[in-house]
Amino acid sequence: MKLFPLAFSVSLLAASAAMAQSAPVPSWYLALGASVNFVEDAEYAETGGLSPIRGDVSLKDGYGISGAVGYRPRNTGTLADNLRFEAEIATRSNETDTFTSSTTGVTTLTDDLIADTAMVNLYLDMNVSSNWRPYIGGGIGAARVTLESTDLSVDDDDVVFAYQGMAGIYYTPSSFPAADFGVGYRYLGTADPSFTSTTFSSTVDTEYQSHSLELGSRFYF
Repeated sequence: MKLFPLAFSVSLLAASAAMAQSAPVPSWYLALGASVNFVEDAEYAETGGLSPIRGDVSLKDGYGISGAVGYRPRNTGTLADNLRFEAEIATRSNETDTFTSSTTGVTTLTDDLIADTAMVNLYLDMNVSSNWRPYIGGGIGAARVTLESTDLSVDDDDVVFAYQGMAGIYYTPSSFPAADFGVGYRYLGTADPSFTSTTFSSTVDTEYQSHSLELGSRFYF
């Protein structure tokens, strides 16, 4: 008689697990990401002031974090089943390294370059198996690029147009189909931001292009 409650409990757990796996996965999801961020050397061009300078700013490796709310259509029987739509916010932070100019030589910098973005993204998922899905995607939006540099006499930000491209692969556990975990690459470029010097009556034009290697997760709800 003691075996009956045990057998009943095991059967109930098995039935619950089977129902969970067969239940439809929601279409809405929350995405979280973390990345290592590499920013390309940026041209630095000052205009106005007494003696405007030009050169190149190099940056150290930095980091990025992101969050997004997305929607993935399901069971439409069309290409839309392989698409995802996202609204995303992110931040990327890198320390400046050196400033190289033909007039001043090489100067060591200890400042920060930060890019905060708000983007809308479109992804195409490729269903190569039930668990693994490579993807490609692109997005457009706006970036607030902030340069905080005592050495370059700049402490300013500029909001500019931004665009990005993404590629990677996600894995969906069979035991937890309401979540995806993946790795990917992301390129972010912006229109050239302009800053105002804190010391001189001059304007500084520069560039922002970054490459990121990222880990991400999605949780459907």
